[in-house]
Amino acid sequence: MKWNDQVVWVTGASSGIGLELACELNGAGATVVRTARDVTKLSQTEALMPDPSRDICIPGDVTNAEELSRIAQDIVAKAGYLTCVVANAGTYSPTDPFPFPLEASVKMMDVNYYGLLNTINAALPIMHEQQTGRIVGISSIVGLRAIPRAAAYGASKAAATYFLESLRFQVQDAGIRIQVVHPGFVRTPLTDQNDFHMPFLISAEKAAKMIKAGIEKDLDEIHFPWQLTLLAKFMSVLPGWLYRLLMSRSIKV
Repeated sequence: MKWNDQVVWVTGASSGIGLELACELNGAGATVVRTARDVTKLSQTEALMPDPSRDICIPGDVTNAEELSRIAQDIVAKAGYLTCVVANAGTYSPTDPFPFPLEASVKMMDVNYYGLLNTINAALPIMHEQQTGRIVGISSIVGLRAIPRAAAYGASKAAATYFLESLRFQVQDAGIRIQVVHPGFVRTPLTDQNDFHMPFLISAEKAAKMIKAGIEKDLDEIHFPWQLTLLAKFMSVLPGWLYRLLMSRSIKV
């Protein structure tokens, strides 16, 4: 893959994985369009880009479908085409059921799942017309099987994974690739809220490098770190009673 031929749109790109991935791709030669709600953070992080001349900042909220569609059209007007979109924007807060966190749970689904759908809705018609494109969705290992205190977050990521994997069947003949990213624990302002041990914790910079490498290898699923992925997939086949026992002993309930 020659990144200098790519116009990549990254949502949630003012901090964390989104920002680090934008830096990686910009440094590799891509024109990167960064979207986030916080205009100040977007402008403050422009200096972090290896080549600021190929850094396009367009503020936007992934929960607003019309706004994202306008951004996608603006990208095509400025750059001529759109080759890749990374649906990265997300939010997280622990789920403690007493009192039940209805508002926070709805917000997580709105950003993490419907925000991904809004992003795809904006980019897919352009890619279909081009008969080429790449959609990279940032999900999570947490979406593979439930863990304590992540009910709403895990549900939103499980929904995202299912949607992307199902959509892949129907868009591949239009020359559109779909890649699903399942990160483990990555140090970001969101995971800093956790008060339990996070095994195989990695930096956002390292996560971005792994995502970039996975995109380049054209992998259907990009997952890391491999130790946690292997553990998660082993745990997913355990009987329910044993899985609950292990999880309740591993993570503070």
